[in-house]
Amino acid sequence: MSTWLTTIVMNCARMQLRRLPRQSLLSLDEQFGEESDLSLLEGLADDSPSPEVECQRSELRGYLRQFVEQLSP
Repeated sequence: MSTWLTTIVMNCARMQLRRLPRQSLLSLDEQFGEESDLSLLEGLADDSPSPEVECQRSELRGYLRQFVEQLSP
């Protein structure tokens, strides 16, 4: 009974997915927005520092704390 019911539910879910509109593909080189000169790729770019840069900064802060603690008052 459970196998039969599972098959019915799976087929119903597949039918629902088939009815959904297909996703369209966008080129990353297309202009983003009407007035903007940016492409979609430039609009998605992440300006935050990379993990490597974050690691270097963390190590530098550790060294600075260590050296500051060694200073005499």
